[in-house]
Amino acid sequence: MINPPFRSLLGGVGLVCSVLLLPAHAADSALTSAVRVRLHEVRATSLSTPVEVTATTWPFQRATLAAEIQGRVVSRTAEPGAVLETGAPLLGIDDTKAKIALTQAEQDAASRRVDLAKARHDFTRGKELYAKAAISQDRLDELQFNVDRANANANAAAAVVAERQARLSDAVIKAPFAGTVTDVRVHIGDYVSPGTPVATLVNFRRARVIGGVTAAEAERIEGQRSASVSFDTLHVEPLIGEVKSVGRTAEARTGTYPVEVWIDVPPGTVLREGITARMVLSSARTDTVLAVPPQAVLREGTRNIVYVREGDIVRKRAVITGQRTRAAVELRSGINAGDRVVIEGQFALRDGATISVEGE
Repeated sequence: MINPPFRSLLGGVGLVCSVLLLPAHAADSALTSAVRVRLHEVRATSLSTPVEVTATTWPFQRATLAAEIQGRVVSRTAEPGAVLETGAPLLGIDDTKAKIALTQAEQDAASRRVDLAKARHDFTRGKELYAKAAISQDRLDELQFNVDRANANANAAAAVVAERQARLSDAVIKAPFAGTVTDVRVHIGDYVSPGTPVATLVNFRRARVIGGVTAAEAERIEGQRSASVSFDTLHVEPLIGEVKSVGRTAEARTGTYPVEVWIDVPPGTVLREGITARMVLSSARTDTVLAVPPQAVLREGTRNIVYVREGDIVRKRAVITGQRTRAAVELRSGINAGDRVVIEGQFALRDGATISVEGE
């Protein structure tokens, strides 16, 4: 009971106090209400993790074409961007001198053939005379020597003819393989010498995709024969290519081992040198590890954690992760086979929280 003087004082200042008291069991319930969760039992799992590599695209063939004879450019039959088949002409060089040289060689070869025919005739006649004892053995041997020398001269002249024919053929610069001309460096009227670069030709009907892997990744993909290759800048489905090599020596600049994959380029797809690709190679090695679904692993600061059931509560544990797939994450420490980790409801948990397990 409040005495009248105090009641008057309280009323004068207009102060109203209200106190709400909760029953003790209600407060305890608010602090210990169970969080409903789903659990997953940690088991040893066979885990095969694909290796993903950022790679670079290169033409299957690339050639810098050069002049093989000396002369002036008289024709230019291909321009940058032209698609050529094997043997198609690109440039023509004045072949006047080459034709003259070939004619001279052919005439010399014809003369050598006449000499050979005469030497053979003389030797045949000599054998008849030798049989009649009309000439000596030394004279017969001399006639045989003349045949051998004339035959050698005729062969040498024939070789010169072949060389002059090749030189005349070299007056036309042709595509050594089917491909696309990327640049032509000379014009009609330019004078070229043997070795002068004149054009570049690339073959992108197939392509080489080359990326780098670590030593551990190289071991995992050793023996693989195929890989998936995709291009973020192109609207094409991933292509399946053939793994041609996995490097044995590391590149000095990156410290990685080169992996080369060959792909067939679909018609209408335009690839360019240097385009970035994503190469996915299946792991040839399957490891047995402790693994959990990816959603069980949470990031807390600089560490990974999971919540593990211990009776009616959960405990937070720091873990070290390893290989990852879309369906599982390897846990290399902080967990044991048979432990049950939270995979749903963990965002509402704290260390020591009471849980209610779905299905129990």
